[in-house]
Amino acid sequence: MCGHKNIRFEGMFSMIGSYVCQDCKLKIEPFVLHALENQPHILFNPEYKKELQESIDRLNPENLKLWNKAINKYE
Repeated sequence: MCGHKNIRFEGMFSMIGSYVCQDCKLKIEPFVLHALENQPHILFNPEYKKELQESIDRLNPENLKLWNKAINKYE
């Protein structure tokens, strides 16, 4: 099982690219990575609560598992 410790941004600009685990090639959504690293992200602002939930609802199973791991880490 990959621990996703070797993540690199692949792309040209912050809005055109993805975070990719170099070990398993999983594309990790930016807000998921920020949650895992306990870093701020625009979607974590209370005024974007609806957008955050919509983004969570669109996650693929692998990213959803990482998201759940991240939020459980801080509860």
